[in-house]
Amino acid sequence: GKLAQRESNIKFAHGLTLKEYYRLFAFQEGHCAICDSIDGGYSSNNNFIRDSLVIDHNHKTGNVRGLLCHRHNQILGYLKDSAQILQSAILYLNKYKNENML
Repeated sequence: GKLAQRESNIKFAHGLTLKEYYRLFAFQEGHCAICDSIDGGYSSNNNFIRDSLVIDHNHKTGNVRGLLCHRHNQILGYLKDSAQILQSAILYLNKYKNENML
């Protein structure tokens, strides 16, 4: 059924059992590890998913880091897991936070 398929997908992609996923979900109290949101965000087919967090992992080691909402998982992907790029973005945002837009 659907549950077995989901477990198979999680195990294949991340090496976690469904039980391990739900243990991590409970540990984070269903909140994204970055923004503390309980909204999962949008799936690939643009359907809104509630209470569905993505398994985030280190792309070099394959180790699971935590569960994230779809948006923040995508952001880390766009950043290529670079803290340096993220820090540059923070500096950029802080530089202009008190200025009016053009």
